[in-house]
Amino acid sequence: MRHCALYYILILGIFLSYSCEYEKSGTIDPSLSIPFLFTVTLSHDSLNLDSPSPGIIDSLGDNKYQISISVTGKGYQHPSSPVTGGILKIFKPDTSSPFMKINIPTQASQSDTISFTKLISFVINRSDIGHIRLSFLLQTSSGLTSNIQEKGLLITRKNLPPQIVKITMPDSVTVGKLPSRDSTFLITAKIFDDDGISDIAKVQFYSQKPDSTYANCGDPIRMEDDGSERDLSPPNNVRSGDLIAGDGIFSLKVQLLTYSINRKCPPPDTLWTQRGIYTFKFTASDKSGEISEEVVQTIRVK
Repeated sequence: MRHCALYYILILGIFLSYSCEYEKSGTIDPSLSIPFLFTVTLSHDSLNLDSPSPGIIDSLGDNKYQISISVTGKGYQHPSSPVTGGILKIFKPDTSSPFMKINIPTQASQSDTISFTKLISFVINRSDIGHIRLSFLLQTSSGLTSNIQEKGLLITRKNLPPQIVKITMPDSVTVGKLPSRDSTFLITAKIFDDDGISDIAKVQFYSQKPDSTYANCGDPIRMEDDGSERDLSPPNNVRSGDLIAGDGIFSLKVQLLTYSINRKCPPPDTLWTQRGIYTFKFTASDKSGEISEEVVQTIRVK
């Protein structure tokens, strides 16, 4: 009998627990109030800037284009926490910060479903080729946000390689007296690109020493169009020397060292300046990977 009593008490406890679990509390589970974005569709998956498309691709001049496409979407909203609208963030290729943010009005087709259709427009440069990333989400009046739906719009165009118009550097230089650090000279490269100077990815050169080895451990040396003439002395050791940023003239202030520095390069592993003829080989490349013709120039170090 004692065992039976315990059995009935156990059954009663399970029943009460089950009843409490399903008792209406009058509160809403916050997770059920969060909206959900089912689908997003773009009117175009890819666009070529050199294919005439009035109203979709409009040239604004100066290598700028206005892009206009339609976006549609569908989602879920909880009746107690209605969606107030959508938010679209647009990212240029290979960037992590949006360059544009657009509010998208939504419509409720039923009590728990919403939809949107909107024509959006934004301006890009001719150099902004690649995948434009569009990030969508829904938002409620209480600040709850939905999942994120991302779509890509591929931007392409015809492409020509950049051109090195002119290299400016002295014919000869003289290394200063030991232990001088002031034996410097400026190299500049004027670059042209049909798609605009913003399409230039890098300008660089290889420097071959008189003994046929290469400076900088054989790695290319970059030039900059950053408008910087910062200090050459440690700890900065910045060697730009460029006058005006973004003018298409890439620069580098070269320093002739009059003492040995161990760079852990293959032998000879020092930056000691050799006397003789140096050969500089210049190239420029754009964001599509097109490379200019190589320009070779020499300088005599005395």
